[in-house]
Amino acid sequence: MTSSPCPERCQKQSDTRALIVLRDSKGGKSEYRAANPSRRTATVVQVDGCCIVKREACDFLMLVGDTDAYLIE
Repeated sequence: MTSSPCPERCQKQSDTRALIVLRDSKGGKSEYRAANPSRRTATVVQVDGCCIVKREACDFLMLVGDTDAYLIE
């Protein structure tokens, strides 16, 4: 991941699956499902506890292609 304010270790995955499933990293039962029918490359970054550690933040940032970004709580 280039020019990111987050450390490289926070990048969880880049994938092109038609269904991307993210789970709460703190042991919760929350699950987020993102439909990706066009199979564009989606890069998932762990924000809470990795990019931002001194306060609460969204759980994940999902970057899809060059234009779309989703904050996931």
